[in-house]
Amino acid sequence: MDLPFFVAEATSHQKMSDTSAESVAEMMKLYIRSLSLNLDIQPLENLLNKLSDEVKMKVIMQEDEWCKPLRCAVTSSHTDIITVILMSLEPVNRLQLLTIREFTPLHQAAFYGNFKVVRCILNCLSAEQQLTLITTQDEEYKTAVHRALQGGSSDTIRVLLKCFTVNQRVSLLSELHANGRSVVQEAAWLGYSKLLTVILQSLPTY
Repeated sequence: MDLPFFVAEATSHQKMSDTSAESVAEMMKLYIRSLSLNLDIQPLENLLNKLSDEVKMKVIMQEDEWCKPLRCAVTSSHTDIITVILMSLEPVNRLQLLTIREFTPLHQAAFYGNFKVVRCILNCLSAEQQLTLITTQDEEYKTAVHRALQGGSSDTIRVLLKCFTVNQRVSLLSELHANGRSVVQEAAWLGYSKLLTVILQSLPTY
């Protein structure tokens, strides 16, 4: 199937049955090609809109852990596809998808210092969901803020802390974790003076 026919077919389907194996297979094919060939993502968005959340969740979560659509989009910094996938789901299911594994896509993006992906993920969530996701601890009891600190990205730290009120930041940054250190203490221990400055500037001066 050449590319023009593939795109034309993707946009011309009638309403599909939510249990259609063909629709699931085609969605994956659309996703992979959109990601690898940088195609217009509208066909993917159209097809996602024809599936129920239940089916979409199954499709998005299939394959090996590191080959799942959302993980692939995060790894490749494809913010358009991340947005399409998350916004195609009901709000409650967005957070569920993001927290299926302890090491969430937000942890992943924060660790690699990809603040654009971090911001993209957070923009798809409500304020309450943002706080829940950011404070979710991975298997090493680290939050996305800890992972951003390890990645050494001041921009990522700023994006994450912006989601919190000043009082919430104080609580988050002073909480001791598995290693016995808070985020502030961890930054000082690692010798990250620039990041430590960014963190302290986000706190009240009184």
